[in-house]
Amino acid sequence: MRRFLFLAQVFLAFVLQAAPYRFLTLNVWGEGTNQTARGEAEGTFINAHDPDLVSLQELTPEFWASKLVRWMSKGRDVVGEKLGPRGEDAALALFFRRERFELVRKGAKWFCPERDPQKGVVWAELKDRTSGERLLVYSTQLEEGPDGDEKVRVAEAKMLLKEIAA
Repeated sequence: MRRFLFLAQVFLAFVLQAAPYRFLTLNVWGEGTNQTARGEAEGTFINAHDPDLVSLQELTPEFWASKLVRWMSKGRDVVGEKLGPRGEDAALALFFRRERFELVRKGAKWFCPERDPQKGVVWAELKDRTSGERLLVYSTQLEEGPDGDEKVRVAEAKMLLKEIAA
């Protein structure tokens, strides 16, 4: 049986039946900020909550090289490296506790990389090492659209649902 867990900046919807999972989603946009101080603050926050799954959005190249990402990688595996629209590290990342989960497969899909290479989905199929159940996890960020136009976001949500169904 497969269960679905969606981690997103815009919405958070999940279906959990038996095993409790601790998860956290965070937008870490850091362009123009003190990324060292911010990474330490975010790392402290994440450490205090000790989640099994972490979704980060708007990772800049500097953040991929940051103390936060190095800290998150201790005890966790990451999906998002080299999965950007042109093979670069993605602006989205999904971290999972390696003692709890085994990575079965991973991927990424970008809604419209010509318009905004940050908006899309990074996903992983994980196997819970305790229960043996499979879990599909999606880390996504949807576009606001010009002037907050919700039509773009709705279209991207529909694309995401098609990706999940596939």
